[in-house]
Amino acid sequence: ATGAGAPSPLQAAGAPTHAPPTFDSLMAQSKTMQDSLGNLKNQIQTPNLTLKRSQERLLRNKLGDANNYIRGAATKLGAETPAMKIPAHAGATEKLMAYINDGQEKMVSIQQRLDEIMGSGQEIKPADMMLVQIKMGQAQQELEYSSSILGKLVDAMKQLFNIQL
Repeated sequence: ATGAGAPSPLQAAGAPTHAPPTFDSLMAQSKTMQDSLGNLKNQIQTPNLTLKRSQERLLRNKLGDANNYIRGAATKLGAETPAMKIPAHAGATEKLMAYINDGQEKMVSIQQRLDEIMGSGQEIKPADMMLVQIKMGQAQQELEYSSSILGKLVDAMKQLFNIQL
């Protein structure tokens, strides 16, 4: 048994303690994700960037997973989530751009919905806010992984051509 002033086992182990999510923290998280999507867009638009089929498939899967997590967060908040639009006969880059554009549109919907909720004084259950935070965190991990892959490809291309882009 622990004494009245003794730390709990989690505190003693140095486990992080997180504050519950707030509307402001969810808004900040959504803006960070929107920035990440913008960075991905810039990386994909790098001139002369070519992707192997396996790299394109991996990125498409990661971005698809991120969009599913974002859709889950938006749905939990009651935000509109229109279907993704992929142009017919789109190449690899165009398909990846469609995923990024779809993610950015969903992030705008989430931000608008958060603004509406905050403005109306509406309450959301803490468990639902936590779920939204988790879904957006999972999406952020997928986006960071995708950005890391693209960053390595861009660096390799720069090294191969020995040029600065």
